[in-house]
Amino acid sequence: MVRNNSIATKIILYVIGANLIMAIAVPLITLTRNYQNSKIQIEKKFEEIEETIFPVLAEALSNKDKDQVQQSIYGILNTKDMVYLEIFKISEGIVQKKPLYKGGMFQKNNTLSKKLIVTFLNEKNNKMENIAKVHLTASLNRIQEKVREQITILSLIIGIQFILLSLVIYFILNRLISRHLETMANYAENLDLNDLSDTVLKLEREESKDQDELDKVVISFNKMKENLNTSHVQLKEYAKNLTLEIQNKSEKIEKQYIDFKNLLFNLDQGFLIFDKEGKVISESTVITKDLFQTDPMDKNIEDILKLGTEEKKKFKNWLLHIFKGVVPFKDLTPLAPKVFNKIEGKIISLDYKPVFSEKNPKKINKVICIATDVTEKVSLEKKALIEKEKAQRLTNILYRPLEFLDLIGDADEVIEYHINNLRKSRPDSIFRSFHNLKAQFAVYKINEVVQNIHDLEDFLNEIEDDWNDQNIINSWVLIEKIQTSHYNFVKDNRKLLEVANNSVNSNQENINPKDLMETFETFISTYHKKFVLKEASTLFHQFISPIEELAQQQDKLINISIVKSEIFIDVSKYKNCFSTFIHIFRNSIDHGIESIDERVAKNKNKGGLLEISIKKIDIETNGSFFKVIIKDDGKGIDPEMIKEVVSKKENLKYLNLENLSDRGIIQVIFEPGFSSKEEVSKISGRGVGMDSVKTEVENMGGSIKVLSKVDQGTIFEILLPLIK
Repeated sequence: MVRNNSIATKIILYVIGANLIMAIAVPLITLTRNYQNSKIQIEKKFEEIEETIFPVLAEALSNKDKDQVQQSIYGILNTKDMVYLEIFKISEGIVQKKPLYKGGMFQKNNTLSKKLIVTFLNEKNNKMENIAKVHLTASLNRIQEKVREQITILSLIIGIQFILLSLVIYFILNRLISRHLETMANYAENLDLNDLSDTVLKLEREESKDQDELDKVVISFNKMKENLNTSHVQLKEYAKNLTLEIQNKSEKIEKQYIDFKNLLFNLDQGFLIFDKEGKVISESTVITKDLFQTDPMDKNIEDILKLGTEEKKKFKNWLLHIFKGVVPFKDLTPLAPKVFNKIEGKIISLDYKPVFSEKNPKKINKVICIATDVTEKVSLEKKALIEKEKAQRLTNILYRPLEFLDLIGDADEVIEYHINNLRKSRPDSIFRSFHNLKAQFAVYKINEVVQNIHDLEDFLNEIEDDWNDQNIINSWVLIEKIQTSHYNFVKDNRKLLEVANNSVNSNQENINPKDLMETFETFISTYHKKFVLKEASTLFHQFISPIEELAQQQDKLINISIVKSEIFIDVSKYKNCFSTFIHIFRNSIDHGIESIDERVAKNKNKGGLLEISIKKIDIETNGSFFKVIIKDDGKGIDPEMIKEVVSKKENLKYLNLENLSDRGIIQVIFEPGFSSKEEVSKISGRGVGMDSVKTEVENMGGSIKVLSKVDQGTIFEILLPLIK
């Protein structure tokens, strides 16, 4: 039995459907053509009547021979299919409304009518004239009867044809196709991959010359089963090996994870990984929990850092901009909380690193907060600062002992006078007296006294001339604080006062101020180098991360080389100047280093080179200097490009480049307002970077110049005085 969803059923339906369409369409077209041909035949009969009978009718009408007219009418009606006619007389061009003669039976439906003119030859003027108008009507009943008979016969033929065709197709498909296909389908459904035995499908015809397409399908099916059996055996072996491989890899990864976790948990830094909502999403190390005295997992970082209301608003705004990715991460980092000091006795510094998405290397999806306990470092720095101030104080006292002793005496007098005469004094006179003392105490780094005097000045500025009893009392309290701090300093530094007195009284031989100064200067120099000065190249490590981030944003590769030097400098004195060097690095990445494709085309390494080195230079007339050299191997600076940019900028028209060498022309990049980009770059700003570098360098008494060769690279040479 053929199923409804079998191929045989579908083929039967398709074939019968197509045959039905053809069986209907062909007879319909044939019948339509026959019907039209019959109508054409009637039209021809109209013409024959007009040619044969109308001349006789015209003569009868002309002679008014009624018998002859009736004979003509009978002749027309005896013509096959003609059933009715009317004859109208034409008089002076007007047809009478009522017919002169009628003939036959009028039929309203299934007829074909035609209006014809009867003409005759007027012998008087030898011209053909219209004598009557004839309306002829032919019946279509005979034609329609014939069509109905044809439809009946065709319907019987089509019905018999459908029955015979269905039986033939059913037998052919069921016998030759469906049965074999169903056998193969049942075999495939019952196939067990775990038990592929040697059982195969049998062929209808074993002889190859008698085999049809289905036999070939059976052969292919058996071959496929054989291959499947082989593949299944191999797959089992692969699966076994893969299981072992996965197990080995899993154990290796687990071991690496444990090693990494142990390493991470033994670092002296804490880590907080948080998402765009500020929620910590990773397991925390022991030191992280200790630093923040809580388990940060699943907590909001703003709560962990114990931020205030305004600080939370700023932090949420910072998060929003970080994950938008419009502004570079390095430019937003300074806006984040940098210190956590809400736990007594602890100072934690905070740094931040972006984690980019694997699918989109430019999109940040997480941020790592690196927490470092700097309590001891800050404490040491404070102690170092105090020791430094003590050393500077001692140096100043030994150089000017008499002035120091005068300051101590003057302070006693001023404080005592104003305490005893405060009500009689005025705010402005008190301000002047103590302001002079503050400047002198600041010279000797006596900071506690300086701060207390500063508080008194702030209060006096606030009250101005309002010298009421309450303000007098408040002023007295502030002066007492100054007196107390002054007294404590004198008490704690009696030995220092003795040294100053002995320096003044040169008749005492037991102290040599010169030797004492040399001893202290040696101490200060050693202390300064150990606690204050830093090796100059270390100042450039802060730029590595932002440089690499800039290169990543532009799909460029960069290799950074920082050469260690033997030059030690006081970082605080160069902070503003060195911070502007970021503009040099930005321009090197944006304008200098080419893309990977460009560098490959120029036979260069894929990664650009950025090298930073420092050299000491002694200038006899001006003392010691050092030179910072920043070099890249990028596309260089084209003097012609500089000329083109200058020609388009009104504010640079004053430059006379025609009289300058190529080396002189490229120095124009340091001019205010110069930019070699058509549009503002998110990376290189608005063309104000290089002139700010030059300004800071010159403010320090240094100089800067640039050397460059097209397609070879650019060198910035920055000469700075060595200040320790």
